[in-house]
Amino acid sequence: MSARSLDALFRPNSVAVVGASADPGHVGTVIMRNLLGGKFLGPVMPVAPDLAEIDGITCYKSVDTLPLTPDLAVICTGPESVPETLRELGRRGVGAAVVLPPGYAKLEREAKRSLQARMLEAAAPSGIRILGPSGMGLLVPGIGLNCSLANRDANPGRMAFISQSASLFTAVLDWAHTKGIGFSHILSLGDRVDLKYADILDYMASDPNTRSILLYVETVTDARSFMSASRAAARNKPLLVVKPGRKLWTLFPPGPGEGRDEVYDEAFRRAGMLRVGEIDTLFDAAETLARARPLSGDHLAVLTNGGSMGIMAADALLDGGGRLAPFDADTGRSLSGVLGPNWQRQGVVDMGVDAAPALYAESLRALLRAPRSQRRAGGPCALSRSISRGNGPGRGRSRCQDQPHRAGLLHGLRSGRGRGA
Repeated sequence: MSARSLDALFRPNSVAVVGASADPGHVGTVIMRNLLGGKFLGPVMPVAPDLAEIDGITCYKSVDTLPLTPDLAVICTGPESVPETLRELGRRGVGAAVVLPPGYAKLEREAKRSLQARMLEAAAPSGIRILGPSGMGLLVPGIGLNCSLANRDANPGRMAFISQSASLFTAVLDWAHTKGIGFSHILSLGDRVDLKYADILDYMASDPNTRSILLYVETVTDARSFMSASRAAARNKPLLVVKPGRKLWTLFPPGPGEGRDEVYDEAFRRAGMLRVGEIDTLFDAAETLARARPLSGDHLAVLTNGGSMGIMAADALLDGGGRLAPFDADTGRSLSGVLGPNWQRQGVVDMGVDAAPALYAESLRALLRAPRSQRRAGGPCALSRSISRGNGPGRGRSRCQDQPHRAGLLHGLRSGRGRGA
């Protein structure tokens, strides 16, 4: 099915909340609060047979009595009523449903499987798409849509986050709030009865509002479609993945659908995804992706005042599948005119440990004029008295705002103060 079929989920014009509530702590109460508290401009229609209104919004007795057909529905009723609710929504022509039934997590495994089978059977005639059941729901900050159980909203941005973990969903929201980082989409897949990673990746790969994609993956149940969607997405956008369990499966055999870690590692590599080992690393990478300009090529130059730091940066670049920028004759002459004849070639420019601020600026300008390098500037290492030299890269950068470049500092207590320059 075409990824455009998910427009009802990600770009709805109207939303119904089936099982809306005014009881404190109820799932339907949280969803109504988040929908009404955001900046979503479309109608929000609560379906609650026993209520006349919620916060001044008229409630409706059933799906059939809604005044218009919503694009999206959020189902907050008990698990056993979900299949029939999906049938009713399908008959009305609703395109997608986020299923967050209270009490679902307490069901036994077989009861969950039975419910999921009945959900798919109920949805089949109409083709309504299902996110869940369970999980944390969905946010699309750009349109003010918050169909989630989160306790905070999110800022609009160009990065999508797709999680199999409810706890990481909320942790990422909290982290992004402290950093002022925004998202195009944030969603929790839940038990993936219908929509899986591949469906979401297909959509995000062609979404013009999404520039990069972050994944948290515990298990993949649709390996072939996952690999196909990942390859397609990674060709156009940075695709980062966290997959826990590197060491756990050396102690305990993996369960059904879990697979050995080395299998996932190879699959991620073949798909063009970058696997990061820790949540902190994911956050660091996410911040870089959120703030950096996109590269128009895969060549990078390294500018440093510490030769060893430059070599390690180059190693990291090459290990990650990147390429060092080849300097043409004009760039080489420009750098030699600034630095003398002894700066290193092959994509690493070593200014020397005593580089002054003006040298940073001149070297950076020479690199930014180079035709083939997508530039990365490595900032001062601790030996360079970086407290007084932090303005060097900044002075060169101010004249070259149209070129992508990043600064990195290795520091201890003293040199760390240069970060703010």
